Amino acid sequence: MLALLGFATIITLLFLVMAKKTSPVVAMIIVPIISGLIGGFGFEMAEFITQGIGSIATTGVMFIFAILFFES
Repeated sequence: MLALLGFATIITLLFLVMAKKTSPVVAMIIVPIISGLIGGFGFEMAEFITQGIGSIATTGVMFIFAILFFES
């Protein structure tokens, strides 16, 4: 179940960014939060967020830069 939720999160994130429905920053914040709530991780998400920011901040910045740079 969690694997399907993960795939749905990635597909939704990519669709929103590639279809230009929302900015990459907003999509990378809102979509995982909604997925976490659907998965039942309500009160645990604050800990997930702090650990995640520390471990993948540089990768996220490079991803956002690549989207903004190659967007045009």
